[in-house]
Amino acid sequence: MTLSDFQEQLHLWHDLFLTAGTAAATLLGLLFVAVSLNSDSILSADRLHLKQLAEQAYHNYVSVLLVTFLMLMPTSSRRGLAYALTAVAAIMITFTVWRLVALSRISDDRIGRGRSIRRVAPAAMAYLGMALGAFKLGDQPEGDGLTLVTFSVVVLIVAATATAWDLLVRVAAARRAVER
Repeated sequence: MTLSDFQEQLHLWHDLFLTAGTAAATLLGLLFVAVSLNSDSILSADRLHLKQLAEQAYHNYVSVLLVTFLMLMPTSSRRGLAYALTAVAAIMITFTVWRLVALSRISDDRIGRGRSIRRVAPAAMAYLGMALGAFKLGDQPEGDGLTLVTFSVVVLIVAATATAWDLLVRVAAARRAVER
């Protein structure tokens, strides 16, 4: 596959990545607002798992933004793009594993560790899929690397949104419990 063939193939995905990046940026902004309005609950010492969930949603949205920037920028090589995607995936896998360990140690007894960990596990799987897609993209130009990267982006947006929603529901429940 020549560079122009690869750039043409990337162009076919342009609108999807533009939409994903726009959605991630918008939802990231809403997450900032929600966390700012509820910072007293999210940063409370007895609810450290809420901070971990907020950070996971944040990292998922930022990852989507990074990947969409990489996919939309003019590229000089397929392998260069694959290396950049691999770097993003490796960094985010590291953060996500760290968060899984942290969440396994801290949790609100009313919610449970399992539920907190279930909010992070899809992101971990998406980052692994992104790494595999990047590897395939760099190694097999005709393969399904772009499809795997795209699927990972979609999973990350859904996982981040579900995590943000769960975070806000938990904050509301914590506030109600305090008011009673």
